[in-house]
This record gives sequence, structure tokens and C-alpha cells, in this order.
Amino acid sequence: MAHPPPEYQRDLKVPAAGYSDMPIPVTYENAPIPLHIDPGLQLATTTSNKFVVSDNPDKETWSTNALSAVPRLHAEAFPPSPAAPTEQPARRTICGFRRRTFLIVLAIIAVLLVGIAGLVSGLVVSRNNSNGASNNEPIPAPAPTPSSPNDHAQPSAGPPKMLNNTQLAVARWSEPAHGAMSFVAYQDPVGSLMLGVWTQNDKAWKSVNVSERLLEASNPIQPKLGTPLACATNDGYYIAIFFLDTSNVVRAVYTKSDDTYRYWRPTHLYSDARLLAAPDTQLSAYWLDCTPACRGNPDGGDQIRLFFESASDDMLHAYVGAPWKEAPSFSQSGRAASALAAVPFMYNGNDLEMRLFFDVGDKLAMKSWGNSTGWHYADAFKGFTHPTFPSQQIAASSFAVSPSDVNNNQPVLSWALIALQLEQDGQLAATYWDPRVPSKGVIDKWTFGSRVELVGGPEPAPRFQRIAMNIDRKFYGISNNVILEYQVDQADLTRFVYVGEVKF
Repeated sequence: MAHPPPEYQRDLKVPAAGYSDMPIPVTYENAPIPLHIDPGLQLATTTSNKFVVSDNPDKETWSTNALSAVPRLHAEAFPPSPAAPTEQPARRTICGFRRRTFLIVLAIIAVLLVGIAGLVSGLVVSRNNSNGASNNEPIPAPAPTPSSPNDHAQPSAGPPKMLNNTQLAVARWSEPAHGAMSFVAYQDPVGSLMLGVWTQNDKAWKSVNVSERLLEASNPIQPKLGTPLACATNDGYYIAIFFLDTSNVVRAVYTKSDDTYRYWRPTHLYSDARLLAAPDTQLSAYWLDCTPACRGNPDGGDQIRLFFESASDDMLHAYVGAPWKEAPSFSQSGRAASALAAVPFMYNGNDLEMRLFFDVGDKLAMKSWGNSTGWHYADAFKGFTHPTFPSQQIAASSFAVSPSDVNNNQPVLSWALIALQLEQDGQLAATYWDPRVPSKGVIDKWTFGSRVELVGGPEPAPRFQRIAMNIDRKFYGISNNVILEYQVDQADLTRFVYVGEVKF
């Protein structure tokens, strides 16, 4: 605050409590004359200039125009004179209370009512939750059988957030360092490409945002919403994901860095070829070991095969990488947007071959591919098959069976085949070939369109919207925005044993 000039400042004696004679500095503003305050007097304010009385002039301030000194009155020495009787106007009341008192009481009652209502509501919700928990306890999965080991831990995470019309693709790999490894590809709610990874060592799923990793590396991708997906691996650290971009061009990205799957890059499909696909095509890809050499790959070695439907809807294209180049393909008359599922196959210890399941318009078809024969229709599917419908999904798997189960206990290795069709009611139908079936002919070993039994897991049995299989007899299906995992029972190929949810 501003202080008056020195000539207007005085040390005045103002009696404090106890009538002390200690001088107290009095500072004021705009005082026209010096002021003296004697003991027994008090200060009274009548107008509006600033005046300060304090040991510290900055602490207390009043507004006043002028000051007057009046005698200090003390109750003990000067009892107050009785006030002259005056008529007080009648106070207004509400329900017998003064207005202010009534409002306070009303506020207290309102607070109490709100508190009681909240308490009652909380007790009701708590009781309902308790009843719901007791009536909907999860049914424990059955103990794993020797033919379907339950090796997946159940982490305390939640299911992945997925695009409503996301597709599903899976792959599998085993190696000494990490044991069995599973991969699940899907799209999140904004269309980003996601990969779930499970390792036998960790016994838990972890997720990788592939689109985000590529953006960080200045290699952005634009998968279309609901793109078909395919997944393939030829190494525990190498995993490739195939998809369509917004122009319906087949694209692929891969990683082979380490077990964090952090570093991704585009494959040579971005530079070697422009593979324009039908807008509603499906994709299928898998790793094929060409030792010493495969038809169309005279150099031998391993390779990834990719299958898709051309833009003209009349050709199933096969490509092999890398560098990516066209492999032997074939025309097919049938339904556009045909489902596709390709798997490796071996019979009686011969070279590794391929089997491709697809839709020819009204039924399931299969073509075989061998090093010496190329593509040809399987004889078994000429007269027997299971009906299909537009946009039906197909998933397939193959796996080696014990040599002791084949050809009268002769040590000759053969593989079993299974193709799943997702029916319109969300259930599964299995067409499979089992070399252990006692029969004289190859065709007799086929079974078409058997209903799959789901053992354990959610009740009632789930109905699926998307399906996929890997070559380790693992089935994955999306039901009510949750990815469920089942193991195909090796002793009964129509019996799927529940493993758990895919959680991150």
C-alpha cells in the first residue's frame, strides 16, 4: 500500500488489551493534520480514506474518509443503557421456522434422502451380482486327454478388441528354443493389422500392432476393412501376413527379427508383382518344404505358397516367393469369392505334396498337387462331397499320424487331412481323410460332412462367425467377439476339446 509522507506520520499511543502504554505506529493516508490518540479513546470510522492500525501496517486495513476519537467504553465500568422500546416487525416464517432455518432443514432432509436411496440401490445391485455369479460360473474344461494336451496357460488378461467383420488367420511353428509357437492374425476396431503370439515357454498370449510398427518404420500400410487374411511361417522368428489393400491388391508384411516381433517390413510383393485380386476373394498361404526340389521351383529349398482368386473370378492363382513369381495355377469354374484352404500332405512316405480345398459352386472340392503330377482333381471328390453356400468359410489342417497306426503297423508315415466348413447356423461340418481307417481303397478312407462335437468350454456350445486352423490340429473360432481355441482329438477327428480363450 502507499504510505503518507513522513511529515504526516506519527507514533501514537493506542491502548491495547490490558491498557498497555506501548506506542503503536499508526499509518494512514490522506490525513490533513497530525492525530494524537490518548489512552481511554478508541478509533471510530466515519468516512472512506484508508487507515491502518497494527504492529504490522500491512495486516489490517479499513476504508474511511475521516477519523474521530471517541472515549473507549468498557462494559465493566459503563453498563449499557437500556434501549428504548421499539416495535419490531413480525418475522415471516415457513412451517413455523424462519426462512433461513427452514432452508437449512430442507437441505439436510434432501441429503439424507439421497444417501438412503444410494444405499438401497447399492444393496440391490450387489445382491443381483452375487446371484448372477452363482448362476453363471464358468464350466471348467475337461482334463486333457493324451491325444489333446492342454498346454496353454490362462492369463488374467481380456479378449482382444476386434473389428466386427474381421477375418482370422493362424499359423504354427515348433523349435527347441521356444517350443511350440502359435500365431493369430486379425484386425482391431479401426482396421489395424494385429498379431497374437503364444509361446510354450511363456504359456501366455501377447499382441503386436503390426500396422503401428510399420508406421513407426515409415512403411505405412492400408489394409481394407474386413480384408481376407492368410498367415505363414517357416521359422519361429519368421512370420508373414497376407491381406488386401484398399485397391484389392494382394500385399504382405513379415518379421524375422526376434521373439518380440517388434520390427516389421513389407515383402517383395510391394515391388515384384502387382497381384490384383477379386474384391471378395479369400486368401490361403502356407510354407512348403521343397527338398530336393518342387515342381515350379527347380532350385529346391523351402518356399511360401500363396493362393487367391483373380479379378476375373475364374482363376486360382498360386505365387511363390521370394522373389515373388507366379507358380502353376489353374482355372476353375464355380462360385466367385470361393473359400480357400491349402495344406501340406504326405502319403505312404512319399514326397511332401499339397492339398487345396475350395468351393465349386454347390459343393466342396479338392485339388492335389505333386512334384510329378502338378494339379489334378482328387478322385474321391468326383462323386462324394458336402454342400456349400455363398461366402462359406473353409478351414483345413493336416498332421502326421503315428506310423504304428498305418498299414498294419508298418512304419510308413502318412498324414491325416481335415477340412472344416462353417455352416449357416454357426456349427462345424468336417470332411476328413484318415489313413488309419481299415479299408482296401483310398476313397474309402474319406468321410464327408460329419458334425463336429465341441467338448468343454462355453455352454451352450458356441456358434462361430469366423474359423481358422493350423497344422498342429488347433482350431480357432470367433464367437461373440471372443477367439476360442480347441484341440482336434487325434483319436476322433470330429471331437474338438476346449483349450481356452485367446487373451492378451
